[in-house]
Formats: sequence, structure tokens, C-alpha cells
Amino acid sequence: MTLIYISTGEFDKHWVIQELLNYSKGRAFVLFTSYKEMEDIHARVDIPYPKLMQSNGISRAKLLEDFKATPNAVLFATKSFWEGIDVKGDQLLQVIVDKLPFENPSDLVYASKIERIDSHLGQGKSWSKYTVPDMCLKLKQGIGRLIRSKTDIGVISIMDARINYKGYGKTVIKSLPPAYRTQQLEKVKTFYKKWDR
Repeated sequence: MTLIYISTGEFDKHWVIQELLNYSKGRAFVLFTSYKEMEDIHARVDIPYPKLMQSNGISRAKLLEDFKATPNAVLFATKSFWEGIDVKGDQLLQVIVDKLPFENPSDLVYASKIERIDSHLGQGKSWSKYTVPDMCLKLKQGIGRLIRSKTDIGVISIMDARINYKGYGKTVIKSLPPAYRTQQLEKVKTFYKKWDR
């Protein structure tokens, strides 16, 4: 059973993340596309649960091991935790996505692909043919960390309010797993109370 929460952007992001983590009693991944944003949110979120953060010198394997071994832990992480991570059961009950994982325009490999697609299909075509589909695939990989077995439950929380008003928002919504969607924090709170896990 999954619930999807999409932020309206109305409230301060760190406060909303804090509320979401309190509802799930920790037991969450908070995924970022930027180290700077990760460090800022990690510092500002005040919760009574252990906070782990990806940083230089700590391997992904060690961080994951620490997360699994620490009751009610919250892991703040970036790119390498968007895929290939498997945490089953009540250890992970929420995945919070800070921003939609668009590729960095300054990345040379990405820029080369965009240039090649635009030269073949026409200027600007790369946006709908590659950029948005690629972002949706990465998003699916990130939120796919949550439900790893038939008995898993949890909330997928997306903090990027651009989904609500940008043209690509409908494409993003279609790429999400079939689940009830809400923009009300109270419904997230009720979800966790109902399952009482």
C-alpha cells in the first residue's frame, strides 16, 4: 500500500520534510540532486530520530549497513542512492524526493546528447524526447527504493512543486506508480496512523 504526497510549495520545505519524517517516525530516505541542498536540509531538520548523511569517506555500503542497523534512522543522500538500494520491510517507510532529478545542463555528456538529438530532430526537441523522459526514469528509480515486496507500505513524498504548474507535470504524474495522491499533510499523518507501523 502506497500513498504519494506532492508538495504545494506553500510551506517552508525543511518544515514540511520535518513533519513528514515525524509522521513516519524516521525510517526514511531523503534524496537530493545537490550536496549543498542536502547539507542545508540535514542541518535544519530537527527530529528525534537518528540522522545519517552521505559524505566523503563513507562508502555507500557502510551507510546502508548503518541505516539498516539503526532503528528509526533517516538517511540524507544524493545521486548514488537513487538506484540499486534494497531495504525491505518496516525499516524504510518513506522516500522523500527533494527535487526532480533533471540532469545538470553543464554536464558534458548530457550536453553532447542534447546537441545530437536537436541536430537530428530539430531545435528544442531534446526536451520532450530525452530530458523529461530521462528525469522521469531517474525519479522512478529513486522512489522505487520504497516498495520492494508485496507486504511493504509507505509514502512517496515529492517536494518539487513544479509538478503542479509546469507543462511536464502531467508526464511526471503518469510516470508515478498507481497510488492515491494527496497534497495534504494531514492525509499522510492519517496514513501512518491507520497502518500503525
